[in-house]
Amino acid sequence: MEPRAPPSWSASCSGRTTRLDDLFTRYVYPPLVWLAVRPLARWRVHPNWVTLLSIILALAAIPCWANGYFITGFIMAYGMSVLIRSTASSPASPSPTA
Repeated sequence: MEPRAPPSWSASCSGRTTRLDDLFTRYVYPPLVWLAVRPLARWRVHPNWVTLLSIILALAAIPCWANGYFITGFIMAYGMSVLIRSTASSPASPSPTA
């Protein structure tokens, strides 16, 4: 009998969301993402800066959780999550021209 090839990442993760994930993805994130996307697009903030800010928020949440500031850490981590989703939803930034 031949050994099977391991499943790909997308095949192993597809369809494995919980109803709570679906609830957040459908009803909680979109209003927050659009609140973030509109001013960022108006101010012409590039997606790389948004990603950098989300990384800073994620790293800043770690010492908050470690020192017992759970609400502050949660807000920072949730802000990171919303910002990451906003970079996926934002229109493409115009490339700089010389």
